[in-house]
Amino acid sequence: MNTTGIAWAVLATSGLGFLLCSGCSQGPTDLRVDLENTMGKVRASVESGDYESFVRWVEPNPRAKSRSLGREQFEKGVSDPKAKKMLLELMFPDLKTQAKFIKIKTLGDWAAYYAETYLNDKNYLTVHMFLFRKVGNEWRSLGAVFGLTKARPGGEMAQKGLAAWKGTDDILNTIDTNPKFQIENIVKDADPEHPATGTGQPTSGGA
Repeated sequence: MNTTGIAWAVLATSGLGFLLCSGCSQGPTDLRVDLENTMGKVRASVESGDYESFVRWVEPNPRAKSRSLGREQFEKGVSDPKAKKMLLELMFPDLKTQAKFIKIKTLGDWAAYYAETYLNDKNYLTVHMFLFRKVGNEWRSLGAVFGLTKARPGGEMAQKGLAAWKGTDDILNTIDTNPKFQIENIVKDADPEHPATGTGQPTSGGA
């Protein structure tokens, strides 16, 4: 189940289509902290309704139909309780407290942060890819760009026959092989004059 797509439908109708895909010398620890802190700044801007801060810390999805977000669109989005909740819980969750870190991959100025989300769900396990882009000396967040949900291994839904994760190795293998989890497949059209080449490389991990 692609859970991110559900939120995109809500955000598109609330003026935040700017975020949405039309189809869909640092060490690893330092990078993880930087990405988590950037997400925190995005969340603070959404919670406070600070438009200037939001456009500073958010990078448009390279496959989005719109490459800009006006103040009116932003204010419409954050004033809609359902859209705001989706932003804070799915698109830009607190990576320190609302997610379980799995690994990070990088490709040029891009970084993908993979994590388990919806930690309180006892029946299903969801893995999300959060994408970031470095602009100057700062990281900007694109939020959640893809999510995959399966039954928890050994859980009630798995025992009922629903497709389930087979364990940590299965999750890591899916992150490394599912085309929708690959940085290069998302960012290849972001900058046609200077395209990102190669494949995302792991910098840290340990589900």
